[in-house]
Amino acid sequence: RAESSARPVLLVLEDLHWCDALSIRLVGEALEELAGAPLLVLGLGRPEMRQRLPEVWLRRVCVELQLPALGRRACERLARLCLGPAAAESQIVRIASQAGGNPLYLEQLLRAAAEGRGDELPATVLALLQSRVSLLSGEARRVAQAASIFGTSFWIGGVRSLLGGSLSGAALEEAIEQLWRREVIERSSESRISGEREYRFVHALWRDAAYSLLTDENRQLGHRIAGEFLVRVGEPDPLVIAGHLFTGGALDQALGHYLHAADHALHAGAPELALQHAKQARLCSPGEAALGELLSVEARALSHRSRWQESLAHGSEGLARVPAGRRAWYQIVQNQVSLALMLGRSEVVTALTQQLLGALPDEDAHLEYAQSMSSLSVTYAMLGQRALALRLLERLREACALRLAEDLRLRGYLARARASFLHLLGADPWQALYLARQAWRAYVEAGDVITATVSRSSLVPFLVELGAFDEAEAEAEAVCAEAERLQAELPLLTSFLSAARVRLLRPTPERLTQVERLCARAAPIIERQNNRIFQGLFGLTAAELAVARGRSAEAEQGLRGALAQLTSVAALRPYALRLLLRLLLSQGRLDEAALLAAEAEHTVNELGPLGEFDIHLRQLSAEVSLAAGQHRSGCAALERARDALLLRAGRILDRSARRRYLTAVPLNARVLVLSRRWLADRGSEDEGLDGG
Repeated sequence: RAESSARPVLLVLEDLHWCDALSIRLVGEALEELAGAPLLVLGLGRPEMRQRLPEVWLRRVCVELQLPALGRRACERLARLCLGPAAAESQIVRIASQAGGNPLYLEQLLRAAAEGRGDELPATVLALLQSRVSLLSGEARRVAQAASIFGTSFWIGGVRSLLGGSLSGAALEEAIEQLWRREVIERSSESRISGEREYRFVHALWRDAAYSLLTDENRQLGHRIAGEFLVRVGEPDPLVIAGHLFTGGALDQALGHYLHAADHALHAGAPELALQHAKQARLCSPGEAALGELLSVEARALSHRSRWQESLAHGSEGLARVPAGRRAWYQIVQNQVSLALMLGRSEVVTALTQQLLGALPDEDAHLEYAQSMSSLSVTYAMLGQRALALRLLERLREACALRLAEDLRLRGYLARARASFLHLLGADPWQALYLARQAWRAYVEAGDVITATVSRSSLVPFLVELGAFDEAEAEAEAVCAEAERLQAELPLLTSFLSAARVRLLRPTPERLTQVERLCARAAPIIERQNNRIFQGLFGLTAAELAVARGRSAEAEQGLRGALAQLTSVAALRPYALRLLLRLLLSQGRLDEAALLAAEAEHTVNELGPLGEFDIHLRQLSAEVSLAAGQHRSGCAALERARDALLLRAGRILDRSARRRYLTAVPLNARVLVLSRRWLADRGSEDEGLDGG
């Protein structure tokens, strides 16, 4: 009173939350008695101090200023200043997140990190929070401990399940209200689980403190109950469920969810993550049936990482354990066939095909059965085995007939197989492009990221065949960006190949440099994989690059090497034959060209229509004969090339696209030019341009 009579008085009370009750009461009484005096009391403390203020404080003019939490960027900046430039960025981000903007927590976490205890919750912080938990009512403490089982976020229904009905609905709501008032929890703006109110701990450290007060037995039981609750309410993330059940000792239940998580990671384009989940699944002591599913996941994930020999070994073990017709069996067969084709092991492809055709799918295996049939149909189209490719395609149609509405991937598998057949062995490029787009969209909508990216790569040659070069280039750039994001090797190789080919269509110095870079990036992947098909296809690309650079000898050597690499892949080998024929013709080496043309003619006659190669090989064969003075055979070959070209053009529904197909594709335009010069009947050509 004496001081405030003489001058204004400021009384500062630090750490008011620790102040004894008597002192708080005495200061409150002074405020009341000296109502007109120039006395200002500044009390500093934590949020819970408000619960300790007597009514006399609140009756006076009391202004409450809440300091906001430090921003994340400020926390990260302080962390960098304290830990120095050598600190890992992941450590900086983790500490800033754990601190939740609380300067005291941040200080203690940084102190622990500087002392090499970065992964431990500092004892000072833990003790502080545990003491604050102990100030809660018994019901609120139990609710906080039950909620901590779920992690930083939890649901009222889950807490109720964990408490087993020991709290009434009203008592539970009252405890939640107390935790909210004490700023321990806050309500989430939306819930991940439909129909369930979701809350979260204000700081992750609050959760850690409550969790640390549980006994080991209570934790194990709590996690099992939490996992079962999440299964009932439809938790969308199988890994969350698996983690709870595994910690809760329910290994059999956890195993299935780990397998589901691994399969989901594969479809999402994360094979390394799939392998991590599979590793965790192995800790669940899988039985014979589950081990077969596990081997299927591991084989496919290893394949995506180009660890092919390991993938084949896992697949072989899986086939020995899994009965034919099961989901996992079809997954393994499909993977083994793809690897065997890439490695040039045709005997494995043949043996697995016979097994596949002889097996009947289980009721829940129709999707995997369809995928296997689709993959094998594409494989045999590449091998040039038309009859078997069609047989597999027909089996695929039958499998999908009544189930297309069940899963978008079924549409993708069927559309992909049909598109590949038409592109490689058919005569309808327009329909092939339509089906390829349909397959890509189906995979995108189904969330099958890796397959969608590979499927999108296949659009590029379809567009190129139709002369849509600008669109092809745009697709190639987009799919390269997506493959770079995924960092899975099959999408990378297919996207690099598509991008390189489309740039070679309209070569400029800049484009040729880009092609060189793409080939250089692909080379170590192909060498590591020992992939015969991609060795051949990138060999062709390198040869085309050499032609564009004027290095003919290097180009010829590359083309002959690619022909050897693609010996067994009959539907792709004509690409190399076409390039080599053009090179020999340009050099005037007619005798060698004639021999190669005879081989090309034999290939076309033996295999039937070969997509665009059917036209171009006949056209080049005609040019060789005409250049050698063999007009009759040359004109006959040219007429067959023209008729094949016009047949395909007639199936293109859009008139402008049809004209572009006939005039913008250089080799197609060349067929028409030669036809005008050498063939008497030109009416059919005009009909092709006009859509007749």
